[in-house]
Amino acid sequence: MKTDSKTRTFNIRNYLAVLSLMVILSIIFLRSLNYTNETTTINTIVDISIVIVSVVIVPILLVKVKAWNSFVTRIIELVPKAIKYTKENYKAIIANTAIFVGITALILAGNWLYDHKVRLTYINWDRVLVFISIALIAGILLKFRKVCYEKAHIVFVLLALIMGSLFIIMSPAGVGISWDDEIHYGRTLVINQLFDGTLYETDVYQVQSRPIMFSTKSKDVLESYENEINANYENQEIHDGELEMTVDSTGLFQIAYIPGALGIMFGRGLGLNYTSIFRLGIFFNLLFYTAIMAAGIKRLSRGKMLMSFFALTPLLIFTATTYHYDMWINSLICSGYCFYISAYQDYVNKRIVKEKDMIIAAIMIVLGCIPKAVYCPLLIPLFFIPKDFFAASRKRYYIAITASMITILLVLTAPYIINSAWLTGDQRWGGEVNSGSQIGFILHNPFQYLQILWNFTKQYADPSFFSPWANYFAYHGLGPFPGVWWSVLIVLAFIDRDEKQNRDILLRSIGLIMVIGALVLVITALYVSISEVGSSEIRGVQPRYIFPLLIPFFWYISRPKTTNVSQNKMSVICFALATFVYMGTIYQTLVLSY
Repeated sequence: MKTDSKTRTFNIRNYLAVLSLMVILSIIFLRSLNYTNETTTINTIVDISIVIVSVVIVPILLVKVKAWNSFVTRIIELVPKAIKYTKENYKAIIANTAIFVGITALILAGNWLYDHKVRLTYINWDRVLVFISIALIAGILLKFRKVCYEKAHIVFVLLALIMGSLFIIMSPAGVGISWDDEIHYGRTLVINQLFDGTLYETDVYQVQSRPIMFSTKSKDVLESYENEINANYENQEIHDGELEMTVDSTGLFQIAYIPGALGIMFGRGLGLNYTSIFRLGIFFNLLFYTAIMAAGIKRLSRGKMLMSFFALTPLLIFTATTYHYDMWINSLICSGYCFYISAYQDYVNKRIVKEKDMIIAAIMIVLGCIPKAVYCPLLIPLFFIPKDFFAASRKRYYIAITASMITILLVLTAPYIINSAWLTGDQRWGGEVNSGSQIGFILHNPFQYLQILWNFTKQYADPSFFSPWANYFAYHGLGPFPGVWWSVLIVLAFIDRDEKQNRDILLRSIGLIMVIGALVLVITALYVSISEVGSSEIRGVQPRYIFPLLIPFFWYISRPKTTNVSQNKMSVICFALATFVYMGTIYQTLVLSY
């Protein structure tokens, strides 16, 4: 079939746009590399292959594949739309900018007077940033107040980026602020090392020395630290040897560190200093978390605010703004369930169920389970769908998700089958830890273990136990108002729903069993790997592990209630409350501390 001249020109435009972008990204990629004696021939071949694929193959694919070409077209057309919008609304843009500048000036003046006349000390710039962020968020909510529910995914993106960026700017550029973040940062560096074999002494110092516990340091000490580490990085001193960590640095779970590794690579390619590179890697984690969560929120027809409010949980934003794979688990599992729930919303409202939504849901959940395979039971409910769920292709759907499950199970279990070292367990906690012996204890004493499991779970699953973690910033401390977060989440679980949705008792029962099964696996996995053999105590099970289970749990357990509440008013209130809880946590942990 021939293509007319208009279509050819259109495709050429897309091709040139993508080609230009790929050339720029390839240059940045090459500039991020530092070839040394540690660089192998394989490293060089990989790098050359990446550049060739990026510059030659990717632009052609993005133009030739119809769906991808349409996506490129939509992105390119945003530029003239933005220009047109600016021309048509320039007066309003100037007025709003002037108002924001005026509010910022008032915030600066007020803080200067308070700090110099009342506290008699230097101006607290962190407090200034908090108030400016609150003003910016208030302006966003005012702008979107009439379409806040429909555009919940856009509002979420804006708020999440503001909140997350605020923490990244205010928090020191180094490890020691989150759980085992030196290990997660080290694993991220291992990915970057694959391309040039280079490891800097500055990075090794960060991972192996864990230089500061930031909650105990003053701003002057932190400033001196950042100046020193930037100066050390400028020397580009190469580490001779491997990166030593207390746990394994390889494995399939390494995929969860790709966003952060891309940020580090991008920062090095731009020639930034060490602290800027460190923060840019974290920002890429935040971008990934925000984009994946937004995709799930957008796909829902109801439940947008439940998902948005949950995604703005301070703990989840915190883990998305550190070197941690929790952001990968939380975003992919919860967003995957959004696609799954959306398919059910289409089904009960007599709309055509898109097969791709269920496959996307399965892929997201599978990917989300890679760092912690114990969440895999959350995939099981995807098999139990009504017979008339799909108009056709039901068999193809089952084949797709079955293949996904088998693949991930094989990939995840292969290292344990090949290597028996995992049987020794995690020795960081001390004591007589041996995973092989612990498994033997459970198998020989099943009823005793069930009693241990029950005694622990009834406390662990108690909302009064895990809900305070909603605004817990690890070593920075605990924020106020955890009851607000839990109360709003519970209310939204019942009122922000489709009234026809999820009346299948069998499906709900299976779903709840799988949620409970995943919870039991989480607890058992840590009992096997960390707790002493035969111990009546289960160690290392932090409340944050329950958060990926909350969205599936709420969907299966709650029945929707009829309500006349305005969706837009509800959305503005909920976003405002999410801001209140997060900013309260930021203020208590990062502003008052200094």
